[in-house]
Amino acid sequence: KNVLPKDAKIIFSARNLVVENPRKPGEIMVSEFSFDLHAGEILGLGGLVGSGRTEILRALYGDNRVLAGKLELQGSEIALKDIPAAIQSGIGYVTEDRKLEGLFFNLEIKSNSTASILDNFKKMGLLNKQKEKEVASEITESLAVKPQDIYEMISNLSGGNQQKVLIGKGLLAKPIIFMLDEPTKGVDIASKAEIYRIISDLAKQGVGIILVSSEFPELLAISHRILVFSGGTMRGEITGDIAKEQELMMMAIGRS
Repeated sequence: KNVLPKDAKIIFSARNLVVENPRKPGEIMVSEFSFDLHAGEILGLGGLVGSGRTEILRALYGDNRVLAGKLELQGSEIALKDIPAAIQSGIGYVTEDRKLEGLFFNLEIKSNSTASILDNFKKMGLLNKQKEKEVASEITESLAVKPQDIYEMISNLSGGNQQKVLIGKGLLAKPIIFMLDEPTKGVDIASKAEIYRIISDLAKQGVGIILVSSEFPELLAISHRILVFSGGTMRGEITGDIAKEQELMMMAIGRS
């Protein structure tokens, strides 16, 4: 259960990372921590709300400031100055708030799917609508989005199907590392199972996954390793094959 192959290659490393509090510039939100991420690994980030998990993902996506530390992607040091730099480096991110940050609710599936890579469909300033349509259709089919009609308004879809469109949108840039913040929040059981399948399939393809979830059973079910944070400090690391929910909870409340 949840055992990473011994020959899995390290594709991403963080050393002595310090993350800024986005609400209080200059103040530390998450103190020094380090970790490695392997190809095909699902690395869970556990902890209670306010422990710094989301801020870490946003920092790795170039949205929050990294105050100190070093990041290496596939053996080369990288500086994530902003979101375009992170995307260009091969880092993808799915926000926990699809309504406020992830999707355009006044647009259809097609436009939501391709919004982040629209420039890829342009030649000499003209939009190749056929190519855009093909890519959007590919997303709805491969991720089993219902309905399959790419001209359906995103607001008419269930929470689970909206989430799948959001995940598909992030995958279009073909990330080396894919970070998901509460990917099953507000979705039904069937959609949860499908999202787990999508994450598992990505890992099998060699993508490194970093997953934030407030549900410890979820982290235990799909993570190879779990890093637990409390009060802006990393409290410990547990491998997914031996982790127990009570142990995670004790770390999360700072009692480990």
